[in-house]
Amino acid sequence: MAYTQQQVEALEEAIADGVLTVRDPSGRMVTYQNLDAMERARRRMLDEIAKAAGTARKRTFRIYQRGKGY
Repeated sequence: MAYTQQQVEALEEAIADGVLTVRDPSGRMVTYQNLDAMERARRRMLDEIAKAAGTARKRTFRIYQRGKGY
């Protein structure tokens, strides 16, 4: 499925408002199970939009170390 920037914006607005049901610009309603599912969907949408545009999204990995390190 080809996602649009408007769908991403609708999902981001729902995340910011703390609601689990999103109505996208085409009128379709989607209810997510939890915030984690919404964030995964948002990442998937952004990845597909970037892929369609021919630009790859950079992935960032953060590694934290506690203690003395040995």
